[in-house]
Amino acid sequence: MRANLKPAAAGADNAWKSGSAAHLFPERVVPEMTARVLVVDDSAGSVALLEAYLKFEYLEVVSASNGPQALARIAEREPDLVVLDLLMEGMDGFEVCRRIKSDPGTTHVPVLIVSSLDAPTDRAKAFNVGADDYMMKPLHSPSFIARVRSLIQSKRVIDELRVAERTGREMRFQSGAGATVPEIDIAGGQLLLVADDRTTVNQIRSALVPEHQVHIDRDADDALLVTKRGEFDAILVDLSLEGADGLRLCSQLRNLEETRHTPLLAIARERDIVARVRALEMGVNGFVTLPVHIGELQAGVNSQLRRKRYADALRRNLRQSLERAVKDPLTSMHKRRFLESLLGPLVAQNVERGRPVSLLIMDVDHFKAVSDTYGHDVGDAVLREVAGRISSSLRGIDLSCRFGGEEFVVAFSGIDGATVVQIAERIRCKVADRPVPIVSDKGPLQVTISIGAATTFGSDDTAAALLKRADQALYRAKKDGRNRVAHHEKWEEVAGFS
Repeated sequence: MRANLKPAAAGADNAWKSGSAAHLFPERVVPEMTARVLVVDDSAGSVALLEAYLKFEYLEVVSASNGPQALARIAEREPDLVVLDLLMEGMDGFEVCRRIKSDPGTTHVPVLIVSSLDAPTDRAKAFNVGADDYMMKPLHSPSFIARVRSLIQSKRVIDELRVAERTGREMRFQSGAGATVPEIDIAGGQLLLVADDRTTVNQIRSALVPEHQVHIDRDADDALLVTKRGEFDAILVDLSLEGADGLRLCSQLRNLEETRHTPLLAIARERDIVARVRALEMGVNGFVTLPVHIGELQAGVNSQLRRKRYADALRRNLRQSLERAVKDPLTSMHKRRFLESLLGPLVAQNVERGRPVSLLIMDVDHFKAVSDTYGHDVGDAVLREVAGRISSSLRGIDLSCRFGGEEFVVAFSGIDGATVVQIAERIRCKVADRPVPIVSDKGPLQVTISIGAATTFGSDDTAAALLKRADQALYRAKKDGRNRVAHHEKWEEVAGFS
């Protein structure tokens, strides 16, 4: 038989029966935006009270009275949070949580367990099947709402990453629903433990080693320095540090760029309710409850690592997708559309400030003959080598791309005509002076390039005009014998060019 859910605040039952929930939240803070919460419990009274808590915070609430119904609700419309009881007839909460977290389409949905089961082994089991947090009945309403807000906020971060990652894949013209995230491996975590109580340190270290590496720091200021030098998968902070404010350290860690997305676990006793609520408000993701229970600690830490590595995988996929969207896979230079999107603003800004922009268009001489004679594999090797030699001659701020086929373009901000000709000549020599190493019985391959250069002039110059003049100069360099640099002055025109 399950224990009934009871509010901690005095008079809460009467407040609910009279239709007013105001006394449940004496210091209510309205969230910036609403969210959808699915409450799963087979007790109508528990569901009604949880709805009162959540609706008073302007959250949208849907409910389910059993496991299959809960899974159907999730499939109909994804919630931002599932508040789940464990003791239900038929499919229990453990199985519901396991199914939510094992489905790639819902694994990112946070699950908050609210249960009367108080054994550490039950909490460990809940974390092991994927629960994100665990609260005991009867609930303390401020703690409950603080945890709800924390989990909803973490879901929003994941949602933004999922949308961005999906958009990145679509930019690469690849189809598919959901995030392409591999199976998460939580072993080998780098953990920082900030605690000065010897018993606490020894218990936590022995529980987490050898599966994870635990770095121990007993000083709050030193811990802040350590986080700036190395990346950690999770940080555990004792709120009862001697000579330091553990809550302040949590706040500082959450605001640092290096640890903004790092799971943060506060070490505190269950009765430290005020400190726990404050910690959640500062962005703490969960708690290590004293005295330490090894199984619960291991499962809780692994739950946080699983969520972080899922987010890390999304960020990594997004970064790779964006790189592939704007970078040529053969030469690692930017693609033409990337340069075209930036060249217009670059020219406009520099012209407005009276600064020059110079452009080089480079073409590999007789490239078709190379491919026809040696094959396309050698042709690809030539393009990679030429692109590498061009890139090694550029500054980090120079805008370069593979313009198409065997053509390359580089834009230089603040570089005048005389200087860009010198740069072009240096690039030409770097390509021509050393053969391209290839695997062939014909030996090394000598390759040259022709370069057309142009520089902005006047206040009405444009990126399109600059590109045209550089292209005309390239035409002249090829016409005059190739393996040379030609600079297009504003008064020059190439006869017969179209």
